[in-house]
Amino acid sequence: MPTDIFSSAELELIRSLHTREDYPPEALTSLHELFISCIGNMAVNKAVDALRFEKNEEEIPSESLRFIRNLSYRTRHIDRIAPRLNDIFKSFTALKTGDLEEKISLEDYGILYDLSILYKDMEVFYEQGLMESPELDDLFEHAQKASEMNSVFFSVRSRKNPAKPHRALLAL
Repeated sequence: MPTDIFSSAELELIRSLHTREDYPPEALTSLHELFISCIGNMAVNKAVDALRFEKNEEEIPSESLRFIRNLSYRTRHIDRIAPRLNDIFKSFTALKTGDLEEKISLEDYGILYDLSILYKDMEVFYEQGLMESPELDDLFEHAQKASEMNSVFFSVRSRKNPAKPHRALLAL
């Protein structure tokens, strides 16, 4: 049962994500803890899927479930890329100037792509002040860099197929 993963207080926080603007300090702390516990947690991902496809007796808005699912799923490999993110960012910057020295793997690109998708979701909550904790700040910064890299990656396009990312960066 998916409610085994979430306490009733956490379900209430998830339910209120897209409907509330002001949280009391203790609820905000609980929300930060919930977000942090979701990072890379595939059990949360499965629980959210179950909530989405059940009758949804909890009446949790689909936008809230989607964000929690994206947070858990899109960060499943964050530990692999976080230490190398600055080096990868330098490669993307070099691509802009034409001084490309190092390429990234398809696996790295996939992780960056996931983080760039997450950035769009996180930005809304970050602007509302719902993600102000050191761990969430770091994740937001990583997602922001990944989003910038992804936009650079697709702005330098192959003439052959403009819909595909530029191959100059990929170590194939």
